[in-house]
Amino acid sequence: MSPPRTCTSCGAKPVARKTLRFCFDCLPGGPHTPPPCRKCGVDDDYFSAGLCSRCHQYAPQPVDSCAECHAWGATRTHKWLCHACIGWRNAHPTTARCGSCRHTHHVGRGGWCRLCWRHGADARDATRHMRPYRPLDVVVANRDGQQLFFADMGRRHVPRRERISMPPGPPRRRPPNQLDLFASPPNTWASRHGVPEPAKTARSNALEALVRDHASRHGWSGNRVLRTRLAMRVLVSRQRGPSELFLASDVLQLGKLDLHAAPILAVLSEAGLLQDDRVPAIVDWFDRQISELPPAMNDELRVWFEVLHHGSTTAPRSRPRSPITIRLRLNWAMPTCAPGQQPGTRRCVRSPATTS
Repeated sequence: MSPPRTCTSCGAKPVARKTLRFCFDCLPGGPHTPPPCRKCGVDDDYFSAGLCSRCHQYAPQPVDSCAECHAWGATRTHKWLCHACIGWRNAHPTTARCGSCRHTHHVGRGGWCRLCWRHGADARDATRHMRPYRPLDVVVANRDGQQLFFADMGRRHVPRRERISMPPGPPRRRPPNQLDLFASPPNTWASRHGVPEPAKTARSNALEALVRDHASRHGWSGNRVLRTRLAMRVLVSRQRGPSELFLASDVLQLGKLDLHAAPILAVLSEAGLLQDDRVPAIVDWFDRQISELPPAMNDELRVWFEVLHHGSTTAPRSRPRSPITIRLRLNWAMPTCAPGQQPGTRRCVRSPATTS
């Protein structure tokens, strides 16, 4: 059997049969009612080639309950059985009526199916700490109902050679009662850093409103909005002085607390509440390049750098240049200003007059 082709009309469902090019809904004169599955007889889940989606080899594989113990997670690959029930059927091939649930299944010793036997064994193990020995009473354990479970989540099978080589450990006992899923309060940002939870103030609420508005216009995820709102409250609580503006250097300190500083910079910059006190990288680079020049030449180059970096409104007027332009021009000028100094970048080329 090969994977069925897709219907040439709707492009969504597989073809009705291998010899056709359409599904039953798109057949000329249709839509037609598909026939029942020729394997299981289901008439409401037709897939292709006379089979339903559960029986067809190349249909999307769904997940369903185990046919033996009703555990959720069985697939068509193992004939709708979990791994434990496959071993149960191999060990107990006899099919009869279970003495507890009265359903026909593969029964083991005592006449119990695997679901009733396991539920009784779990009930006995849960009270084993009270009495050293308690007989298995399957009927009493299943009298008030049964607890279903997920498939293939029991004990891992260990090969015999590994069991022989493994040293014996202490006996394992199950706890008398089921433990809570969350035994302790969730680990919040404040508890991880040992600080009190940042309080909400009128100013922090106004700034969080700016965050929500910025997030809605830029399509932020919910997790990013929550983290940015938390970072905004922390920034307000750590602000020094009554100033209305926030320093960019203070915002960057949030990175040391596992908080994102880039969204805060974007929100404050858009609202006009950011005072950028960061030193541009081009300034530090320029200071390193001219650090060994004479003081007079150093002062002249600084005036030239200020005109290029910030522009000049007085004659000779000049608009601000990009850092790349400043780096390029200084790299070409440095071999002439300091013939014995190494160039700042590899793009700097020495002139023939300075190398002779």
